[in-house]
Amino acid sequence: MLSFSTRTNIATTSRRSKNQSKLSTITNLLMMLGGIAVSPLMMEKVAIAQISYPQYGVTAQHEGGNCLPVRSEPNPNAFMVACVSNGSTLKPVVGERNGWIQLNSGNWTWKNSTSLKAVTVSTPPPNRTPASTAGFPIYGATVQSPAGCSYARKAPSTAGDLASDCLPNSTELKALIGQQGGWYQLSSGNWIFGGNVRVP
Repeated sequence: MLSFSTRTNIATTSRRSKNQSKLSTITNLLMMLGGIAVSPLMMEKVAIAQISYPQYGVTAQHEGGNCLPVRSEPNPNAFMVACVSNGSTLKPVVGERNGWIQLNSGNWTWKNSTSLKAVTVSTPPPNRTPASTAGFPIYGATVQSPAGCSYARKAPSTAGDLASDCLPNSTELKALIGQQGGWYQLSSGNWIFGGNVRVP
């Protein structure tokens, strides 16, 4: 007949074996689904690494040469539109895809060859109020005002300083990169009233 101590050890070993089996099953399931178990601290780090757009003041830092190629598509074989000297500031960055970042000109360059590789979120320059960027950039928008023309302003308000002459109807605008309070933000950082804009 087994002693009480022996029976206790057997029961403990059995429970430990079952727990290990459950843990192994869960781990295998996560691997099958392509999932990764992460701690709350790791989740916090992932959240910090996210970048919001547009980004201003991003510089070229191409280690493979003296300048950073800017291409028409997010593809290393795409047509090279320009080559920006290292240290030079790029046009505002409005988005990214598969390691490439898109400039407000519509062209692309490799993210890891810019200052964005450090995943540092920049602050918009003065007079550039952060805007909602979901669904942007938008290209091909034109002026369509009941008054026949519309001004671009330095802030999303009729009280904002004028940033242009009155733009005639049908004038094609620079890329729209954001929206706030009924105003569109242009790639120049200025703003135009949404009611005076025809979006394709």
